[in-house]
Amino acid sequence: MRVLDATLPACEDRRLAALHALDILDTPPEERFDIFTRIAAGVFGMPISLISLIDADRQWFKSAHGLDLRETPRGLAFGNEGLVEGEDVLLVPDTTRDERFQDNPMVTGEPGIRFFAGAPIRDVSGLSLGTLCVMDRVPRLPGRAALGMLKDLATGVSSAMQLNAALRRMGTMAATDPLTGLANRHTLEQTLKLAIGALGSRSDAAVGLLLIDLDRFKEINELFGHAGGDAALREVGRRIRSVLRDADLAARLGEDEFAVVIRDLSSPAQALAIAGRLHGALAAPCMIDGMPVALRCSIGVALAPFDAIEPAGLLRIADAALYRAKRTGRGRTLRLAGAHLLGRDTAKGLPGRQDIEAALRASLTGDAPKPFVLAWQPIFHSNDGTLMAAEALVRWPRPRRAPLVPDDFIPVAEATGLITHLDRWVLRTACAAAASWDSDLPISINMSAANFYLTDLLPIVMSALAESGLSPDRLEIEVTETVLLQDPDGVRQQIDRLRGLGLRIALDDFGGGHGTLGYLNAFPFDTVKIDRAFIRQLDSGERAEAVVRAIIQLGQALSIRTVAEGVETQAQLDFLTAAGATAVQGFLLGAPMPEARLTALFAPPLG
Repeated sequence: MRVLDATLPACEDRRLAALHALDILDTPPEERFDIFTRIAAGVFGMPISLISLIDADRQWFKSAHGLDLRETPRGLAFGNEGLVEGEDVLLVPDTTRDERFQDNPMVTGEPGIRFFAGAPIRDVSGLSLGTLCVMDRVPRLPGRAALGMLKDLATGVSSAMQLNAALRRMGTMAATDPLTGLANRHTLEQTLKLAIGALGSRSDAAVGLLLIDLDRFKEINELFGHAGGDAALREVGRRIRSVLRDADLAARLGEDEFAVVIRDLSSPAQALAIAGRLHGALAAPCMIDGMPVALRCSIGVALAPFDAIEPAGLLRIADAALYRAKRTGRGRTLRLAGAHLLGRDTAKGLPGRQDIEAALRASLTGDAPKPFVLAWQPIFHSNDGTLMAAEALVRWPRPRRAPLVPDDFIPVAEATGLITHLDRWVLRTACAAAASWDSDLPISINMSAANFYLTDLLPIVMSALAESGLSPDRLEIEVTETVLLQDPDGVRQQIDRLRGLGLRIALDDFGGGHGTLGYLNAFPFDTVKIDRAFIRQLDSGERAEAVVRAIIQLGQALSIRTVAEGVETQAQLDFLTAAGATAVQGFLLGAPMPEARLTALFAPPLG
């Protein structure tokens, strides 16, 4: 028996790639394609009409009118010959008299094809992907006009296939995250709703929701830029997928926040085991620009129906568990104990990223009263213990609820870009407060990297000073080493302009980031604040003493004041005083306090 597989088109690889790119093979029947085969059969008055697509080893029918088949081996495809010959319409008036087809099983057996006419279905570049064909069980010789109509219908099929592919791509884009290819938030919520609904009244199964947040992802962006950050996120998405079953769903919800929906859990312990596998998958460093970068994450877990029975409640509780996990050490998994006992109102009181972000936006982008307050931590001269300055620290009290600590809301503000608004509120509020004191005590405030990359920082600071009446020499702005990484030249210009106003600039948390001692020479800092991690280690090793002493001595050589942060023991204070640190701050000397308690320190002792 002779089958039609002797020759392949010269462009076969490109042709197959174009066919597969349409994502149409093995899809269900669709009315928009069945219309074409019905019209073709009606126009020709024939019992069989097919949309036949020629794959690598088969012909597959997107629509089959009058034939109960979905596919055949490619060698049996009449249209296979047309791919090679490149004819406009392949016409076979009598298959039994054509040596190319007379031995074909579809001619010698069922359905007994005697006539065939097939017009090529081409893609936009002209590659032939298959045919729109009509068949009969008796010989035929149709006229030129009929063949022309078949060719026109095949062009319509081609257009419908292109439209179908475009609609599929749009549907995919609407359902997925373009960077990682994972599902997006909308798809996650819909999947969660369906998965919870499928539980019904079953008591032997649960649905797990795992919210995953990368730890210290901001540092990856700062070190490698957004291209490096995107590479890390794509790798995280790949690793998350690698440990899940086909039935589970992985999604990306925000910049560095991911989620997993796990169906048919048999126990809460199984969800925690999957979380452990996710930690393991992310444990190996990710290579960015040839450098190994550590990836760690925190995971919050919530289970339906135990913790909540609707998607919104499950998301809220998992979100609260995630941020509790980050607050208590990062790199860990947490499911809130007794979450299933929480009523709806109580669950709403749990701090989670979504709630915090919404509250930040409402507070910082509108004219509503701000919910924040300032706490002030005193800074003391190390040589005589007198009050030297005070650092303004933002706090978020919540009446009748637990306050949000900075570790709750500062990362959210940074991730959403709201940190610039928060910084500016602190700047204006702190300047106004200090200007009202019966003292010329200097103050310091923290300023995020985001503000240093904006062009309006200088006028914002000038406006705050002018509105409050605070003398510039009483204001010190603290920046971290991360500010210096992205645009050193631009940041240097910003620092020079600010110092030109008469205020001071401090390098905060020095030694705790990625910087070097070279920063002290490259940037005109007035103050260096030694990171509390070094101060904490003073009690346990000579190496920490050597590092701190070297920073202090370098500061002295460069005429830069040194302030030791986080002083908590008398031994630390004694060492820093002896080493010549300019100033100290920490819980040993004074915890952050309300303004009234700080101003009480100005008053001379009675008597």
